[in-house]
Amino acid sequence: MQELALQYEPREAFVPFHQRSQRFGLMVCHRRAGKTVSCINELVLRASYTSKKKAKYAYVGPFRKQARDVAWEYLKEATEGIRKGPPRESDLQVRLHNDAVISIYGLITPTPSVDSTLTESSSMSLAICDLPCGERSFCQPFLTDAVGQYLSERRRGKTTSIK
Repeated sequence: MQELALQYEPREAFVPFHQRSQRFGLMVCHRRAGKTVSCINELVLRASYTSKKKAKYAYVGPFRKQARDVAWEYLKEATEGIRKGPPRESDLQVRLHNDAVISIYGLITPTPSVDSTLTESSSMSLAICDLPCGERSFCQPFLTDAVGQYLSERRRGKTTSIK
């Protein structure tokens, strides 16, 4: 497999997160720590090196517009040079060189079809949006079929994760 040159240097605090062997990951960090950049680049790294056919990855925010405002530019920047074609602005989706797809979704108004399967997802949860049950009900069914991974970032408040 060819070596990819990604333009991402993780902050020291996030190196253990990227090197973990556990299926699920949870970060509790202060605002502006770099959680979103770290999660997006984790998705890009895993999607870039997956051997699964038709692999689907997702960044999930409380609302689609909020997730787009927070993560879409980071995703386009992180996949520059390894994308297959231009980013799909209307779908908030990029296709990588190996046909893996990374999408951005909103939790309140989910957009993937019922028969979708996610290989991995990353979730942004805010203290003002108490959505842990939504994360489980939205992400877990998609991840279970593919034995996918789930990453969660929290700013403050309760921290729960899928078991």
